[in-house]
Amino acid sequence: MGRRENTIITKTCTYNTPDDYLHQTNTLGKTGTYEYTGPDKLWIFVNEETGKPAGGTVLTIKDDGDEVPTPPGVVKVFIDANVDTVMASLVWRFGDYSALPTISETLPDGSVYERNEPQPPDHTFEFMDCVYNISTGQWVQPFPWKQPHVTWDMLRTARTGMLAASDQVLVTKMLTDEQRAAYEVYRQKLRDLPAVMEGVDPWKVKFPEDPLLGSGVI
Repeated sequence: MGRRENTIITKTCTYNTPDDYLHQTNTLGKTGTYEYTGPDKLWIFVNEETGKPAGGTVLTIKDDGDEVPTPPGVVKVFIDANVDTVMASLVWRFGDYSALPTISETLPDGSVYERNEPQPPDHTFEFMDCVYNISTGQWVQPFPWKQPHVTWDMLRTARTGMLAASDQVLVTKMLTDEQRAAYEVYRQKLRDLPAVMEGVDPWKVKFPEDPLLGSGVI
């Protein structure tokens, strides 16, 4: 038997999007569109108890996904990309996101935050938390929102560590007057960051650049 090949399709899907990236509400009723390009047939495994995806294995016709045996404790789920295009987009995450529309936002510290708008499905929904109802053969709706990967507590902890490290640099390194002045500006920006960026989503925040990086001093 010769090697089987996938049938590649291109299909546009429409889905709900949060009020802003990584927010957990859709009070504004926003939607997005995404053009899926990939195999028309996909298979994944879900946990037979929870219905949630069991790892990241994705099978296609090229992988003989319809014939691969199902291991114990999981259920093999077929995804028809022509019908369930949003789920196919969550599973087949090989799109060229650089070609998607973007928006930018100038933050209070002058930095610019740029992202896709709308976000593609796998940046909108938390795939590993999706639930497949084995009894009905349907994915539970609505899909869970993508969870924030950064919190302000995490930023504050990181900032504390950076300030502590900078204390050691001032004590242990021989700096020129120019380097010391630049380093003090950097340290003040670290101290001011929570106040300056108050109210900004933490995943948008960038730490100030250490002026001594690449100088050979540290």
